[in-house]
Amino acid sequence: MIPTEKDVKQLEQFLAENPTDTNIMNALALGYFENPSLVQDNEDLKLLERAYQTKKTIKSTHNLAWYYYMEFGATLEEAIKIQQECISMSPKSFYPYFLYGCMLLQNNQYSEAIKYLEIAYSKEQKRDKNLQ
Repeated sequence: MIPTEKDVKQLEQFLAENPTDTNIMNALALGYFENPSLVQDNEDLKLLERAYQTKKTIKSTHNLAWYYYMEFGATLEEAIKIQQECISMSPKSFYPYFLYGCMLLQNNQYSEAIKYLEIAYSKEQKRDKNLQ
């Protein structure tokens, strides 16, 4: 579900009341991402960086690496370094491994990329089996 402008305003209030809650920071950053007309000064990027600096979780680390890689235009090396931190936390989800594999492909590290894409595929398969 795409957050509405009303959702973003509510998340802003929640964050004002809970300024160290990284889940709210991540949710608000994604709310801004989905509502670009509300972004005045790179609030989405600033929130992802703040969440990462506040507490390096799988979510905060992956989201910042993804944003650097896909949106912000940071160097590939910066994005890879942050995503490596995410991978070192042994995420259970498909997405961190898939993103890391794509980054490695772009960096011409093909055998390493295949390794992480295979891990991503195995995570996806496990998730599908749990749905059945």
